[in-house]
Amino acid sequence: MITYYRLLKLMRYGMQSNEGYGWQIGSGSQVSIWNDPWLLGRGVGRVKTHDVNTHFTWVSDLIDDNSRTWKHDIIDNLFDTEDRDRICCIPLARPELQDKIVWRYDQTGEYSVKSGYEVLRNEFSDAPSSIVVQFYKQMWNVNLPLKVKLLSGGLETIIFRLLQTYK
Repeated sequence: MITYYRLLKLMRYGMQSNEGYGWQIGSGSQVSIWNDPWLLGRGVGRVKTHDVNTHFTWVSDLIDDNSRTWKHDIIDNLFDTEDRDRICCIPLARPELQDKIVWRYDQTGEYSVKSGYEVLRNEFSDAPSSIVVQFYKQMWNVNLPLKVKLLSGGLETIIFRLLQTYK
């Protein structure tokens, strides 16, 4: 089992391009303004502003501790309009709540096989039909029990992994 610390370390160093996870802001003290995916809405979830200001490192630097509101004067100076809008629409939790890693493709923030499958299905819905035909040709030529091949109707990703394993 992966502990929270190990997961955090993986996210910081090994999963920078993964768009599936994001941060739910609690105190903001664990979330990097410039490196972590913490913005709401579509896309990667990272700020697009390229002028990194090293005086502000953590999301907590953008939050007024007393009023638990965003520091609009700082945000206005650091970010473009799109990033500002995405930041200011994030609701701020009580300061004692920790920042939390969430799955961005489900409203609950919890990863499920169903939500992962939906993401993959949507990702491959635009794939040219020749790729899909090629996939099924390869699948039926693999030396697997017929029972496994017949499961492919709704489990293309599992079968694809099996194909890669048995090559």
